Amino acid sequence: MVAEVALACALLVSSVLLVRTVSGMMQVPLGVDGGSVVVASVQLTPESSSLAAWAKVGSLHRQILERLREQSGIVSAGSTNRLPIENGWGGPLARPDQATGNPNDLPQAQHISVSEGYFETMGARLVEGRFFSDRDAPGAEAVVILNQTAARRYFGAESAIGRELRSWSSQMGPLGRNLTWRELDGGHRVQPGLRVIGVVADIQNVALGLTVEPAAYLPTRQFPFAAVSLAIDARDTVSAVAALKGVLRQISPYSGRGGRNMAGALRDPNRRAAFADEHAQRLRRSRRVSCGARGLWALLVVRGAAAPGAGDPPDPRRPAPLGGVERDRAERSVSRVARALSSRSRRLGSGLGSCP
Repeated sequence: MVAEVALACALLVSSVLLVRTVSGMMQVPLGVDGGSVVVASVQLTPESSSLAAWAKVGSLHRQILERLREQSGIVSAGSTNRLPIENGWGGPLARPDQATGNPNDLPQAQHISVSEGYFETMGARLVEGRFFSDRDAPGAEAVVILNQTAARRYFGAESAIGRELRSWSSQMGPLGRNLTWRELDGGHRVQPGLRVIGVVADIQNVALGLTVEPAAYLPTRQFPFAAVSLAIDARDTVSAVAALKGVLRQISPYSGRGGRNMAGALRDPNRRAAFADEHAQRLRRSRRVSCGARGLWALLVVRGAAAPGAGDPPDPRRPAPLGGVERDRAERSVSRVARALSSRSRRLGSGLGSCP
């Protein structure tokens, strides 16, 4: 009898802590307002590793966005290689007076590639300076936008606008290439300085509950990636789907693409279980699974966090799929949190389903 009472008390305390954890995460500001935004992944493979081939990839991504903006019912559109809550690529970032010694010993910051129009589409807030525009091309001065956390780290209370930073990220393996680096004879690359043109309010770039990390946003025209997520603000989901399908058929009919309909996943038991698996896998890969984390990935489904794109690199640490018991628990947890938080659910990743 005593043991049963003790066990019941332990379960009650755990349940209360879980509810408090989920409730607290609901209040975490994402730094964006994607209430009417549809997200889809698109991948374009460069013909080679040359600068010219990567410049062509960047040009095709630019054409896709320009055509999308011309379509009926489209309010705005932009792209990025990392959506909110997804970690950007880490790399050294320093002021010129700090750029001495081994780059690996310098302060690290996330490097995220975004297009012009992305911040505006996602409802991000500009603190000072300007967002990217079509004049931030490969042949122009290398520029960067910092989040507030990075601006405070490197420049304290002073304005970051017009200041210079150094980055050692000339490419991200086979996934992205910095077109502003000058390539000399023998393949040696010369690093340009990055001029700070803007500061954006912090966007959650790690899992909910963790502190936002310093981030450097680089223009897609200067640092294109093969796989990107398109963010489309449209009059309705049907308009976004029709516009994207039509544009991709015209410009890149064989590009890999896909989307996520989170609202539909919550209604369909089979798809809901699949989404629960997917988000639980992501948290297990990041080694942050705990009792509270089970509530976290359920919350991510409800809030519309986009799943990894089709072009994301394979992770050798990816665990085996969840077993039936864990998947059942995942589905039940998603169902409970979905009902409790339905009034706060977002459509950030909604609307595309599959694009044949």
